[in-house]
Amino acid sequence: MKLWILRHARAEAHSASGRDFDRALAPEGDIACEKLKSRLEEDPQPMRVTPPELILVSPALRTQQTAERALPAWPSARRIVHNPLWEATLGDLLYAVDYPTAEAPANSLMLVGHNPGLELLVQWLGGELPVTGLKPGCLVLLELAEGITRDSAQTLQFWPAIEFR
Repeated sequence: MKLWILRHARAEAHSASGRDFDRALAPEGDIACEKLKSRLEEDPQPMRVTPPELILVSPALRTQQTAERALPAWPSARRIVHNPLWEATLGDLLYAVDYPTAEAPANSLMLVGHNPGLELLVQWLGGELPVTGLKPGCLVLLELAEGITRDSAQTLQFWPAIEFR
């Protein structure tokens, strides 16, 4: 199974409501989403594989905006808001990775969510990350061996976030 992991792009420090859940993308996050979308649209087979069949997105505003702005309109991909991705633990994320087999078969899955959970998931699965970790707007593609087990993944590609200084 191919597992795409996208951490939401850079978000504002605070929301008008004061709730973390409601933080929107910062202007830098919008730019990063546009650049990622362009990268994915330029390559007919993004990252040398077919697009994900299922995209599970956290319900938080910044993840919804990242998915809307960064991901091309892949006709074969079903996009679902998956509430357990908000404040997800490693256990929640492992459940989400297993979600397609439980709900509907999928050969490839994308999670759009948050740290520290996503970074923990990549590490638990045995994927490689740079020393800087999974920064906002980073996209990583893993190949999972049969079943979801510790140290069973291989990192196929890592796309760093667009950096702003």
